[in-house]
Amino acid sequence: MKFYYFAAATLLFAVLVCARQKPFRENMHTIHRDFKYRRITQGFEKIAKMLKKLPSRRRSEAAMEFFKLGITEHSDGHFNTAMKMYKIVSPHLDKESRANAFSNLGLIYREFKGDKAVALSYFEKAVEEIPTHRNALRMAAQVYHEMKFFSSALRFYRLALDIQPEDSMVLANMCDIQRQMKNYTKAKQLCENAIKIDPNAALAQSSLAMLLVHEAGFLPTFSDDRKQKMGKAKQLAGLALT
Repeated sequence: MKFYYFAAATLLFAVLVCARQKPFRENMHTIHRDFKYRRITQGFEKIAKMLKKLPSRRRSEAAMEFFKLGITEHSDGHFNTAMKMYKIVSPHLDKESRANAFSNLGLIYREFKGDKAVALSYFEKAVEEIPTHRNALRMAAQVYHEMKFFSSALRFYRLALDIQPEDSMVLANMCDIQRQMKNYTKAKQLCENAIKIDPNAALAQSSLAMLLVHEAGFLPTFSDDRKQKMGKAKQLAGLALT
């Protein structure tokens, strides 16, 4: 008799779970269709209602589904829709996914909105969530680099380099900064390291060419050393343009 009651209770629980799963999946399918057929306003209204009503565990599951939908919108060039999606779902995501959402928001603000300050704030939020978020570290460094806040850029580049020491792009960017800061010895070493890792690293090649021209300027006009440095600079400059 006890077994009968246990089996009946188990069956009832399974039925209730299935009953809950069905409307959840149906709602998700409807929302996906709304975005597919560009019924964006209706889709976001349904998302807001769904996230409000769901219990915590299901809310996280739904948020992850919507985050993936945001990535699809982002990939398809629907940047405003993706941006809104990332902002809505980020509070309900796990730390790693939330960091990815913040990093993606940074990309949109940098590349689509052209707002470097807001982009930077999102990249830094991503790093706050996951300090080893390599993409966010690199992108924060690049924005600081573009804004000529070189000390901050170098700090983020170094953190990115701690994660992947043989990142030729990071080394090349650090070389460019050190060259602009007139730390020529450091710059040359960084460029040479970048080219060792990637012989086709264009930024490292062009930066090293400028460094060699700088060095050549201190040598006698007709000396062999000057000719050699200038020849190497021209070769590197040509490679950087190919």
